[in-house]
Amino acid sequence: MKYFIYNNNFRLKSANVWFADSEDEWKNINADVLHIWGFPTKITGGICNKQQTLIIDLKKDEEELFKNINKTVRYEINRSIKECISYTIYSSKSLKNNTELVEEFRKCYNEMYKEKNLDTRLNIEDFYRYIQNDMLYLSIAKDTEENLVYHVYTYDNNKVRFLYSCSTFRASKDKKNTIGRANKFLHWEDMKYFKSIGIEQYDLGGIFSYEKPNGIDKFKINLGGEPISYYNITCGHTFIGKIGVLGLKIKK
Repeated sequence: MKYFIYNNNFRLKSANVWFADSEDEWKNINADVLHIWGFPTKITGGICNKQQTLIIDLKKDEEELFKNINKTVRYEINRSIKECISYTIYSSKSLKNNTELVEEFRKCYNEMYKEKNLDTRLNIEDFYRYIQNDMLYLSIAKDTEENLVYHVYTYDNNKVRFLYSCSTFRASKDKKNTIGRANKFLHWEDMKYFKSIGIEQYDLGGIFSYEKPNGIDKFKINLGGEPISYYNITCGHTFIGKIGVLGLKIKK
């Protein structure tokens, strides 16, 4: 389990908790409200939102992992390799002193969603909290000219979860095709890297539906993961925190 604490908009201490397997794990966290991500069961009194996702078992050997990927996706990964797309991954430690790279990612992420006429913006304060608490990896697929695709993950000792992705938002048709292939290549290189450092589960960060997949869901399914469900939960951890969460439930 890993977590970080911050003051929320109601001046309560909140904690983002990842990769907990039992309620005992967070009982000593000094926070009023807990946001628990990917917990296997509901919690009494909490706001519990069910989430489907796909898990890739990195304990499998590399050959089997690649074989489980859709044939067309494998072709595009191999084509990216032939096109000399390069791979780099940065840990929290290396990002602490690389604010320029963090700013490049923030700009790419925000501009991509702006181009799509969506209001989504990167929570840069949380992003730095992940970095400061050693909870983040950022990987990049790059050609000879520029960074093409970014992936961001949070992790603990044996699990990693996909958090964010963004890519160059203005490009020619040929470049967009290159970026699409590079995104698949980046997932594959990330799998290999995390496997190499002992991570056992690669969580693709949630899907809308396995039974009725949208376009992004289909992309993730093609990477070979197995569907599971878990809960993202907000719950009170102190008396004042429980009052606050109760207020949220009533508001909903």
